[in-house]
Amino acid sequence: MLASCYELDRKELASVLENPLRTRELRIDRAEITWAALRLFRAGKADFADCLIHCPGREAACEATVTFDQAAAKACGMRVLG
Repeated sequence: MLASCYELDRKELASVLENPLRTRELRIDRAEITWAALRLFRAGKADFADCLIHCPGREAACEATVTFDQAAAKACGMRVLG
């Protein structure tokens, strides 16, 4: 969604999202989870938002993250609810 909204391809969007993580002037809460989401985004076909939803649960060793979005479930390994 972000990529189409800003007319960027996945690689360009990943670079844009990485910039704040590398900026010393900003502190990102739980940045390691955001980095994990960015790696998942780069490696797959999921939207970044879906990766960012999935990664905190994975980090906390949750059994599953659930979603109504079948594409997100397939791309991130989430469980479809419903």
